[in-house]
Amino acid sequence: MASIYKRKRSKFWYVRIKQGNRWVAKATRYLVADPLATARAKVYASTISVGEVSVPQNKSTDWVVPMIENMPITTGTCERYLSAWRSVNQFMTLKKFRLDEFGPIHANLFIHWRHDVKKNLSRKKLSRNTMIQELKILKIIQRQGRLFGKMEGRPMDDYKCQQSAKRIRPELTDEEIQKCRMALMNKPSWMGVAFEISLATGCRLRECCIPTSCIDLERRTVTFPNPKGGETKAFLIPIPASILPLLTHIVESGAKVTCLMPRKASYRFRRMFDKLGMPNHCFHSLRITRVSRMRRAEVPRASAMRLVNHSSEIVHRMYDRFEMGDLRKYVDAGSTPLANGQNQTAQLLLPKSESRRIL
Repeated sequence: MASIYKRKRSKFWYVRIKQGNRWVAKATRYLVADPLATARAKVYASTISVGEVSVPQNKSTDWVVPMIENMPITTGTCERYLSAWRSVNQFMTLKKFRLDEFGPIHANLFIHWRHDVKKNLSRKKLSRNTMIQELKILKIIQRQGRLFGKMEGRPMDDYKCQQSAKRIRPELTDEEIQKCRMALMNKPSWMGVAFEISLATGCRLRECCIPTSCIDLERRTVTFPNPKGGETKAFLIPIPASILPLLTHIVESGAKVTCLMPRKASYRFRRMFDKLGMPNHCFHSLRITRVSRMRRAEVPRASAMRLVNHSSEIVHRMYDRFEMGDLRKYVDAGSTPLANGQNQTAQLLLPKSESRRIL
């Protein structure tokens, strides 16, 4: 017969359930300190005993992929979820345990195991933030699995792990932009087109694939039909003068899109920046450069956010970079002038005897 019990250092009730010839402990979400939750935990244990609630015995996880594909998320997010699930599923298969058993202990083992796995292309170890992001996706999968009745419990719900400090990408200088343009002359044409479009508009890498039907040369406008966030976030901006000849040539050539982007496009730019001696830069540095230069040109923040399709001022400020010259012209603003031209601050630092001599 099923019964409830409490463990040390746990605030939830556990239920003992007999499966075949062995007893299995299942965690519940009923608090020990809450009398009403305690009563519900007892009712839950009694219900299991009479067979009204069946504990899933199926170890298969075939439901995970269809569930992710049917989630209301964008295509890029879906690919990220599937990639994280493949890593988690590989780890569970190697260690031989079920999805509903994946808890904080296994999470720490997963981080150590994932740290030793090399990337297929760059041969670099994965960052800690990538592993933590995969564990967050695992928590979402477990939550959905319980809602759909595919598994019992959500052992990862209370697991929290601090991310490491994220790298701050600097903006590109004029010299670095010229160096990139010289290197792109020997690269595929789609890289040069994407570089110029992003430098002029601040768009993301995948947003550079613009259908020519979205380019209106008469009105000099361009529409980004599928930005980050999906089709509902599509936006229209004027064509910058710096890329007007480029877009005109693409439209007149009869192409359907501005550039055909292959897989691992971001990685190809990553290699180019590494070879040019700019390891702190990536393609997203072009968006940072665009936002920073608009602020330096004193473009109103609302207009700048509209041009780069930012809906939050907090996110927009994260892309802004300041140089020493930007701060130097404002550093003395609002300061109090010295009386009679004397350096009173220096006098305060001198001994009293020397200070009297100056006076």
